[in-house]
Amino acid sequence: MKKRTTFKIDLGLSDIKVKNMVINTHDEYHIYVSCTATSTQCQNCNNVISKSHGTCKETIIEHLPILDNKVFIHVKWPRFVCLFCDKATTSFHPSWLNDTGELTRPYENFFLNF
Repeated sequence: MKKRTTFKIDLGLSDIKVKNMVINTHDEYHIYVSCTATSTQCQNCNNVISKSHGTCKETIIEHLPILDNKVFIHVKWPRFVCLFCDKATTSFHPSWLNDTGELTRPYENFFLNF
């Protein structure tokens, strides 16, 4: 019988909790997470808002490689409604996510300095 080895990796990303991980046939790591944020800043008036308004569709974000294999984070960001400015909604956007929402900042910096 083949022995199974496990190890832990700190992704270094805040406001998420790992739910599941799959390694596909291309040896890519697909990590499914849930967002733990309970508030965000309104994109219109900058007030902190915490009234939940569902989630966005799933976003797939590329992160730093693990053992030279690609890593993709799957998440549905929570949305919040602002009670201060005409009920505008804002999705949570963590500080580690780049401006396009497709890459983590550590991954982006890794390739800029490569």
